[in-house]
Amino acid sequence: MPVEGHLPGFDGATGPEFDFEHDLGNVRQQVKDLGVDYLVAIDNDYAVWTAFSNHYWPALYFVDAQGQIRHHRFGEGDYGMSEMVLQQLLTDAGSGGTGQELTSVDARGVEAAADWDSLWSPENYLGYERTDNFVSPNGSVLNTSYAYAAPTRLGSNHWALAGDWMVMRQAIVLDQAEGRILYRFHARDRTWSWPRPRPAVPSGSGYTSTGSPRAPPTEATWMSRATAP
Repeated sequence: MPVEGHLPGFDGATGPEFDFEHDLGNVRQQVKDLGVDYLVAIDNDYAVWTAFSNHYWPALYFVDAQGQIRHHRFGEGDYGMSEMVLQQLLTDAGSGGTGQELTSVDARGVEAAADWDSLWSPENYLGYERTDNFVSPNGSVLNTSYAYAAPTRLGSNHWALAGDWMVMRQAIVLDQAEGRILYRFHARDRTWSWPRPRPAVPSGSGYTSTGSPRAPPTEATWMSRATAP
């Protein structure tokens, strides 16, 4: 289990969900970009995951000073309760100066919480292993470079490719410049994970690829032009 720093007292371990998350270079860059200044353990071999018989992403286990699990949370949400448990465990351990007020978080960009009232589009993935609603004519041609064409119209939550792409298990790779990804969604914004360098900002929809809204929530076609490496 590769660890950045020393293991005693580490703040958390992450079990990578996708192949690219096993790459420590990718993890280091994202930690830097997000301004994470605490120790992060990468559980590439799922040693911590297996020891806890865990089946959830994310899973939070709260351990007291005696090594006893005092609370757990499976899945997103319930952040206020998680913070109160941490405060109580710190108090029980004799830590002085632990406040009882909940932290006020001003999350922006990719860290902003979803606008649940306007979120009508589910999570989706590129790559054939877990994607839904791919509607380019003739479907996906797997693991082979193929010239895709965009349909004349996209239905709600449908997506398509245009240009020469290779559709792989957990990714899509552009083979020639000026490829396009089109996605019709209803949400305040839509966040994508890209390799570096990132494609250009989407055009024609009023949305950026990093989760910053530039228009009121609406159903829009997201389109990005990309440049082949």
